[in-house]
Amino acid sequence: QLAQLLGAVSRRNPYGDHLQVRKTLAARKADLLPLIDLSRTIGMNAPSSLQVLLRTSNITPCPPEEWLFLDTETTGLAGGTGTYAFLVGMARVVNGRIELEQFFMRDFREESSMLADVAARLAGKPLLITFNGKAFDWPLLEKRFRMQRMRLEQPPAFHLDLLHPSRHLWRAQLGSASLADLERGVLGIRRENDVPGERIPRIYFDYLRGGRAEPMVEVFRHNENDLLALVRLTANLLKLLASPLPKLR
Repeated sequence: QLAQLLGAVSRRNPYGDHLQVRKTLAARKADLLPLIDLSRTIGMNAPSSLQVLLRTSNITPCPPEEWLFLDTETTGLAGGTGTYAFLVGMARVVNGRIELEQFFMRDFREESSMLADVAARLAGKPLLITFNGKAFDWPLLEKRFRMQRMRLEQPPAFHLDLLHPSRHLWRAQLGSASLADLERGVLGIRRENDVPGERIPRIYFDYLRGGRAEPMVEVFRHNENDLLALVRLTANLLKLLASPLPKLR
């Protein structure tokens, strides 16, 4: 029933099966314009806002179409060996649209299958973009790969965690640098009927015990909205860094 509600398909690989959602979302051009502008200037030796965000000059210029946005939904926030990433969402910006993929394990036996496809998407990417991913999402995924005795071939070359520049720029103004507060205070977006993050583990465990599929649909929507927020926040940061500083009189 969940697959029908989501328009998802069951994917099979040598490790087994898992569920996958793929969709393309039209985005407002204004949301993506900084990414489009950056794509046009790649290779022109212009000062790179991306280098400022990453605090390195070693990154090879790469168009935004090659960047990968990632967000996970997990069975808890502790991040220990008993914590699973049961839903891994990824997004890319292609031709002014957002291509979204979500990988889901319908039970714990599907973890290795899901991780195999996640690893294939991550392989060789020049840039991974997350929110609090350096402290949580990425270490958790690395741990789950190790627990399944799987190797992540060619992990992304660079990892941009948006939490750190966002905290530096807006925490004093907003009083917080949570993704929800940044959406409201910086992007001007207020989610309607969004499932609270702290309820998500319980919803998943209820689903595993044979509960209704509809609450899980809301978890997928929450993950999708998080990915859209990552794309918009990245564009906003790039636009801010590309803006000329006011001249002092």
